[in-house]
Amino acid sequence: MPITVRCLCGHAHDVPDDEAGATVTCPRCRAPVRVPGVPGQDQEPVLAHDVFLLAQRHLAIDAKYVVASPDGEPLLFVRRPAHLGRNVPATLAGVLAGFVTFGFIRGVGNSLGGPAVEAAFALVGLLAGAVLGVAVYAQLCAKRHVTAFRRDERGPKVFEVLQLERVAFLQSNFTVTSATGRLLATLRVNHLTRLFRTEWNAYGPDGKPIARAIEDALWRALLRRLVGPLLGALRTNYLIEDPRSGTPIGTFERRLTILDRYVLDMRGDPERKLDRRVAVALGVMLDTGERR
Repeated sequence: MPITVRCLCGHAHDVPDDEAGATVTCPRCRAPVRVPGVPGQDQEPVLAHDVFLLAQRHLAIDAKYVVASPDGEPLLFVRRPAHLGRNVPATLAGVLAGFVTFGFIRGVGNSLGGPAVEAAFALVGLLAGAVLGVAVYAQLCAKRHVTAFRRDERGPKVFEVLQLERVAFLQSNFTVTSATGRLLATLRVNHLTRLFRTEWNAYGPDGKPIARAIEDALWRALLRRLVGPLLGALRTNYLIEDPRSGTPIGTFERRLTILDRYVLDMRGDPERKLDRRVAVALGVMLDTGERR
């Protein structure tokens, strides 16, 4: 049901209950007004828990997850389409464009003669082919957004994680939006730092950091990159911290099973400062976004 918001100027208006805890603008005086209530946590059953079980469905082209309560009751169905029908042709088109560009420029160099000229044109062709190939792929591929539904794919939408870039080199960015499209958070991962230790950062609608998920220990992160998971002995687990204080507020741990099963534990955040939709979205991206 709608929430009535009253500004200091005296004007009152109703906003959707999904805006609980958000800051809206008074339509009369344009001043910022905070909506009463905790952000969305009384609108979705999944938000009543602090511990969530995530199980990935295998033998499926798309990335699919079932998010359950601690006692195993299904709460959310999460899907991230692979878009193979579009992304595979986009990859082939990019590779073809790259090879054609490389072959053409190299052929021009060969026609001019001289080993030095041929080598220079081959290098230019290689670089131009790589750039054009990536550009063609970026134009043709589809973004892999994440959608969470209540209980199953036919249920009401709970939140979305929208991929902002088709191709990202140094950094990938995603937005977490509510069922009505309101921005809840921005997720960001740096591809250079993940060479040593993966770190995902979440920022609120105001751009301020609200959470950080980082591999549980630097030495374990480096060891995983050197020797691999060692049959599960070096499972990739994450600590979720308050970036302002560095205080742990949760964990995301992989269970020692054949299939991908995870536990998202947010009991370190009893005041529920981190919107549980953002927490679950972060957990999903820690798996599918890392291609584990």
